[in-house]
Amino acid sequence: MNRIDILFGILILLQSKNYLTGECIAERFGISIRTVYRDLRALGEQGVPIDFEPQKIYFVVKGYFLPPVSFSSEEANALLLMEALVYGFADKSIQQHYSTALNKVKAVLGSQQKEKLAFLNNNIRLQIPACLQQDLIIYRCYKMPLRLKKLFRSITKTKITKLAGGKPNPLV
Repeated sequence: MNRIDILFGILILLQSKNYLTGECIAERFGISIRTVYRDLRALGEQGVPIDFEPQKIYFVVKGYFLPPVSFSSEEANALLLMEALVYGFADKSIQQHYSTALNKVKAVLGSQQKEKLAFLNNNIRLQIPACLQQDLIIYRCYKMPLRLKKLFRSITKTKITKLAGGKPNPLV
């Protein structure tokens, strides 16, 4: 790993934990304790508020947050795949929050990554396993307006009496 990768790795590691020892950081990145001290000082010189306690425990001062600035293609693809799952199974508010967050991620991607994501987005389809398809149909019918439910019942001659999970349908 080059020094920049190690510096960002240390910062991300410090942000993901409440506190870390210098030995833990050294072991994680395969560097010496002296290099850890130099890297922590370099991060501090760049404006990252790193503090420590006398037992050599390091932490990022509360309130500091560095947004991610780059994603690998694999990471961006994973986020895009999760978008399909969120839109398939989550409610509107979760979908809206996820969409907002994903747009922020897309904003920091390079143009080549954006093109790959657009291609994948046009070609990803969510396939529901056969064992869940009936439950999904019932769930979607439950969310329909009453007129559409009556139409569904008349076409399929199926009365929706229970929702997925065995909960009774209050509209029956």
